[in-house]
Amino acid sequence: MKAMFKNSLRPPLFSAVLLVTGVSCLNTAQAVEFQTLPGTEGLPSEVINEIDRVWDQTKHGAVRSKHLRADGTPEYANRLLLEKSPYLRQHAHNPVNWYAWSETPFDEAARRDVPVLLSIGYSACHWCHVMEDESYDDEAVARYLNQNFVAVKVDRETNPEVDEIHLLAVQLMGGSGGWPLHVLLTPDREPFLGMTYLPQDEFVQILERVHEIWNLDRETIDAVAAEVAQGLESYFALPAMPVDIGKEQIESVIAGLIEDEAARDEFSAPAPRFPSENDLLLLLSAALRYQNSEALALAEKLLTDMAFGGIRDHVGGGFHRYTVDSEWLIPHFEKMLYNQAQIARAYLFAYEITGKPLYKRVALQILDYVLRDMTDQEGVFYSATDADSEGEEGVFFLWTLDEIRKATGDDSDFVISHFGATEEGNFEGVNILFVPNPPREKALSMGLQLDEYLNRLSNVAERMRVYRDRREKPFLDAKIITAWNALMITTLSEASRIIGDERYLDAATRAAHQIWNYHQTESGELYRIKIDGHLIQPGKLRDYTYLLQALVSLYDQTDESVWLERSERLASDLLTRFWDIRRGGLFSTAASDTDGLIVRPKDRFDDALPSGNSVAAKSLSRLYHRTGKEIYATRAKQIFQAFGSDLMRAPSAWTYALNAVQEYQDRSAGVSEYAASGHAKVTLSLVSKTESNVSAIVEIDLDEGWHVQSDSPSAENLIGTRLSSPSDDWSLADVVYPPAETLVTSFQSDPISVWSGKVRIDAQLKQTQTGDVQFGPVIEVRLQACDDRLCLLPETVRLEIPIGVLKG
Repeated sequence: MKAMFKNSLRPPLFSAVLLVTGVSCLNTAQAVEFQTLPGTEGLPSEVINEIDRVWDQTKHGAVRSKHLRADGTPEYANRLLLEKSPYLRQHAHNPVNWYAWSETPFDEAARRDVPVLLSIGYSACHWCHVMEDESYDDEAVARYLNQNFVAVKVDRETNPEVDEIHLLAVQLMGGSGGWPLHVLLTPDREPFLGMTYLPQDEFVQILERVHEIWNLDRETIDAVAAEVAQGLESYFALPAMPVDIGKEQIESVIAGLIEDEAARDEFSAPAPRFPSENDLLLLLSAALRYQNSEALALAEKLLTDMAFGGIRDHVGGGFHRYTVDSEWLIPHFEKMLYNQAQIARAYLFAYEITGKPLYKRVALQILDYVLRDMTDQEGVFYSATDADSEGEEGVFFLWTLDEIRKATGDDSDFVISHFGATEEGNFEGVNILFVPNPPREKALSMGLQLDEYLNRLSNVAERMRVYRDRREKPFLDAKIITAWNALMITTLSEASRIIGDERYLDAATRAAHQIWNYHQTESGELYRIKIDGHLIQPGKLRDYTYLLQALVSLYDQTDESVWLERSERLASDLLTRFWDIRRGGLFSTAASDTDGLIVRPKDRFDDALPSGNSVAAKSLSRLYHRTGKEIYATRAKQIFQAFGSDLMRAPSAWTYALNAVQEYQDRSAGVSEYAASGHAKVTLSLVSKTESNVSAIVEIDLDEGWHVQSDSPSAENLIGTRLSSPSDDWSLADVVYPPAETLVTSFQSDPISVWSGKVRIDAQLKQTQTGDVQFGPVIEVRLQACDDRLCLLPETVRLEIPIGVLKG
């Protein structure tokens, strides 16, 4: 019997056929009496009255159902009409007797003694739409479901903790993850079977088999359910252990990433490819911090291939979620806000490190797309756009040659050549736009300068965008998700520093103020989602940690104390609500937000999104360096230890956490860092450069009442402030230290030689290698900070000037 369960978890190969869902557009509310859901005795009168009230008060847009009356109104309505989630409301007119996630459906399942079918998806999920059309909008399937199961629909973006637990349950049962995710549960919430997308006939067969076993062999189901429940409990009960991870371990993970990429060739099995932004950020961080040329080479290869591939929207900007092939060509066409934020961040860092204009151009196109098409009037960001429009996947983004000619006129030959478009197309008779040849080569073949070529391309791409916008657009999920907004705020604030455009900092601060002011209750509790003016769902771990990361980033870019104050308040709330006082680390939900969960999960592993624990550790490390408060360093260390067995056993599954380990041990990499427990900010800036020489300034900005020893301290027991350069390609040719002040302190009998306020040290760096170098200069600042009462321990601050800054 267990073999039957395991085999049923294997999803079939996805069909390439795109199925059309019936859609009705209703511009005004119409009075309607909905039919009784098949296989039920009807909904309770109070539920019917509430559905009628909501229907009458709602201005209806698209109704997703085949079951429509002559006037376009739907025949059925279920409880999901009462929900705010766009994904749940998409299923509100299925003949299925859906419940939202709560205690109620499990109580009903216990009363009727039937299993629960839990269906998890999200609004932009193409295969969720396919399964809805094939199964959930089918009256016969709905009747069987309603008679023999209690059906629960969950939006994974609204309830990520429910998705986290049940995705793990499916994996523990030998299945693979994906959406729509379906899990069969006992009324006690114990999973006993899982599956992803299934065609209608296979889905119905599974339901019939489960119904049969439920009635004839309950012991088998109970045994599987108990085993899975125990597995879930054990999975989240890791013992703490020390973590010993440094440069060697990190470079070993990077070597594995390089080996995996090298193994891909024309003989490799076709497989979907995801951007894996956490891996990219680790590669770029190691390139800057360790001057690892192999890490940089792999990051550049991946970023360049994606920039030229079909995963990128070359007309409107932004990236699709993933490609179904291994060549970055055929995308799964939905666009998620979190992808835009993380991919743009990777391209920004790549531009900063290399100075290559391609990466800057791609990053800015992503950001401009988000600010144009995914930003509401208050300055916060929508969550996603669908893969489908006009009932088909990707049709909004695809082109025939005739459409290209109509959109671009005399420039059509130029566009067709650039994007490799053909009459027969590269995807079911139409064209996914991609770049088969680098623009530099195309410009050379046309006798144009690269800038001329790219300017022409930008102009025609904008005309194509305007033409494309006349098409029926994919569904826009207007949920404002705190966590995803925070990722975009972080990226925008970093864009302002790297690009030097205040427009992005303005957008970041505006969004951050909106989230801070309007995503919290009067009592100060952060909420996860705002939609149609309503706050729904208490904030989850990632909402708190991603927002903490964003606030610290804003403090770094603005030096405004309000962002540090908010960071500390949020960090306090985070540790109060989510900290595991027994084992360390952070739970995925607050203790008050665990109703209905079979286990309180912990956010483990960095996948499509970085783990909330990884981001927490990194952000707490940053807070420690900016405030000197030991609690932040202690908690960061305890997070690493709480997941120490994972980190040591499978570090490649924790690539964002490895970045956090680097920051915890050595601070962040780049041109600015904090010292003296936050009482000093050390910044390296460029004054001028020639082919092989750099003039730079190191500025130490000290809080009032604090000083550092000068370069020539007056006592042997004091450490002077000195610069050095450990770089292989650069050396310090000359350093000019400022005149010292004389200070009398309570802990030194003789006057001492110090600097206070803003200290400027001029440095000349000389390139020691001939020809081009791949990495910029590195300067280490050795200092000891004191106030009138005590001196802190000496410390060394390492600063890197990325080569991109020199080229810029």
